[in-house]
Amino acid sequence: MSEIQTEHQGYKIRYAENEEVWRCWDLDLQSKSLAALRTKIAAAARKLRVAQAAGLEVWVGNSWGGGDMKLGVIDALDPDGKRAAVFIGQAGGDGKRQRSKFDIANLLPRNPDQDAKIATMRSLLSEADRLRREADAIGKTLVRYTPETIAAAGAVVAVDE
Repeated sequence: MSEIQTEHQGYKIRYAENEEVWRCWDLDLQSKSLAALRTKIAAAARKLRVAQAAGLEVWVGNSWGGGDMKLGVIDALDPDGKRAAVFIGQAGGDGKRQRSKFDIANLLPRNPDQDAKIATMRSLLSEADRLRREADAIGKTLVRYTPETIAAAGAVVAVDE
């Protein structure tokens, strides 16, 4: 007798003909119908992802705005896995962290490589701000024409009467 098996979200599913039941041994789940077992597997996998994500340290922000990135810790994922509740920093004098929800796309993994890249981005953004201020300061020292100085330079100035 051949064994009937399939896979769903990376989990093997086998049909036990003698019991007329579908089983996923990896998650210790079973059901009379394959569709119902797949639903159970999806729910269990979602809970597993949520549990695995909780406590992960992340950078919150976007990849091009390193200056405003903040460190946070994932508290929970939404059931669809597209948004996460994240604790960020300390709030007020009571020592409690602020909890906010963010799209997963705005969460970056925290690791030494990412930390170094973010530090470099922040340094470059800081240098760019310093250079912008320096350029603005030089721009303010540039001599500009006035009606008198432009006339003295030999230019013809039309005067409305």
